[in-house]
Amino acid sequence: MTRFRGIAMLGLAGALALAACASSPTTTYTDAAGAEVTVDWKSYPAHAGMPAETALLMPAAGQVEERESQLIAEIGTTLADELGLPAPEPRGDGGWYPQSGNGYGGSSMLTTYNGPEWTIDAAIDPDDWPRVLGAVERVLRPHGLAPRDGIAFETSWQHGRDFGRDLEWMYVSVGDARLDEEALAEAERHGWLVSGVTLSYGVTTIDEADVPAFERAAAPFAGLDLPRDTHSD
Repeated sequence: MTRFRGIAMLGLAGALALAACASSPTTTYTDAAGAEVTVDWKSYPAHAGMPAETALLMPAAGQVEERESQLIAEIGTTLADELGLPAPEPRGDGGWYPQSGNGYGGSSMLTTYNGPEWTIDAAIDPDDWPRVLGAVERVLRPHGLAPRDGIAFETSWQHGRDFGRDLEWMYVSVGDARLDEEALAEAERHGWLVSGVTLSYGVTTIDEADVPAFERAAAPFAGLDLPRDTHSD
């Protein structure tokens, strides 16, 4: 058994070494002047699978927390008016997480914001859970955040839905852990919300100061098909 495990570990180490040494992809095309151009995706400023132009459409980093506050406030007002719920309160802190790699062996200029968890501590009748999610949807749609296909769930004690556009999202859940013994035990063990609404906002974007450099770096890749990632960063 030990011998086979050792062989397996050597195989894994070899695979990781090969992945680390993988070369970045290149694309060759003919420009408008008829010249042949080759670009190395190691220099791509966004990330594998993320069109650079999409990142430029997101709220710039300096606008993100103000946008989050606006969305949370509008949701809170709507839920108070329609269901008499208290205002959302933040739990924990939000944070910024710069992306180190671009998936092609180079560096990325993108940064991701994950906001705090906003909670409404209230006992809500399960019959009203669809009303909660519907009210949130009516707030978010005018801001460009629509329900994402296939990202929704319903259990006996919780309903959840993800709203978003491209690199921006708001996750919403409503439920009551007291309806499920295991869920209640987990909530009490970790100090999670037992009953009510949870809201989580996030976005991947660019610092304002980096926008000109990002646009210059992205220009050679405009209109090209993005290769699959070659690195795990």
